[in-house]
Amino acid sequence: MKGQIKPPRELRSDSSLQFSGSESVSEQILILTSHMNNIKIKHKMLADSLHPDSLKSSVKGLLDDLILAKISTQVDEAVTKMKEEQAFIQHDATISSDKLDAIKQDVYAGLSLDLSSLVDKTLESYNKRISSIESSLTTLGSSMKDLESSFKPIQSNLARLNDRFEQQALSNQIIVFGVKEDAPIENTESQFMSLCAVKFPGIPITQSDVVSAKRIGKPSAKPRPIVVEFCNLRIRQLLLRQKKDLKGSGTLFSEMLTKPRLQLLSYAKSKLGLRNVWSSKGDILYKTQSGRVVKFSDQDEIDLCAANAEN
Repeated sequence: MKGQIKPPRELRSDSSLQFSGSESVSEQILILTSHMNNIKIKHKMLADSLHPDSLKSSVKGLLDDLILAKISTQVDEAVTKMKEEQAFIQHDATISSDKLDAIKQDVYAGLSLDLSSLVDKTLESYNKRISSIESSLTTLGSSMKDLESSFKPIQSNLARLNDRFEQQALSNQIIVFGVKEDAPIENTESQFMSLCAVKFPGIPITQSDVVSAKRIGKPSAKPRPIVVEFCNLRIRQLLLRQKKDLKGSGTLFSEMLTKPRLQLLSYAKSKLGLRNVWSSKGDILYKTQSGRVVKFSDQDEIDLCAANAEN
């Protein structure tokens, strides 16, 4: 029939209807309705095959809904038109072939959906959503960076406070290096007391002044250090003031320091010399060439002091 829109090949290949010639108009309507439902399923399969594999399931569902809604509308209109045609038929003669072809062509014309346009519109909507999400994430990331920046001073202060509390907990302890180990069994408290009796006879220290004396670290060729904890700070301070009396004995007394302070002490000694740097009550100290004592709190201060010493 001239001027009529031909259905796509995929739809024409198995879209023919067979009537025996004895069906009533109502029966033919039911047959055509069933046929239209099959066409809806085929269109859905066709739409599925046109989707890119990478298209998100949400986009695919939206596209399917749009296509099925359009198909349902066209099929409903076709069935309504056939029912209206029935009112003009006065006998149970079958629908003529030309009439049936005309109805089918009308349905096919309605089903000629612009799938490419639907895909483009759906993808455009999807891309807008993605852009909006990306914009929100960028804003969130910027806010997180600002928040992290504002937290840095707080974190720094917390770290200093934590280090101060830890150092306070170590204020009644000293660490002793160079005391020979009596393997496999030894009494480190007795060893320490004997050492003090020999090297510090003027300091009145008794066993009741010592809470504990324990070696730390893994066994090695060198004697492991001993950590001594005292009942009061007076005895500890007296021993540290007189630690110069241990010179030449191979034994060394030192304060117990937190890890950050121990690292700072080691860095200061590497930059300014072993003899000019020491610790006292947890503070890292340095004696300048002019005799002034400087306290360090970070590596930048040490670097500045080292630069001035070179000049």
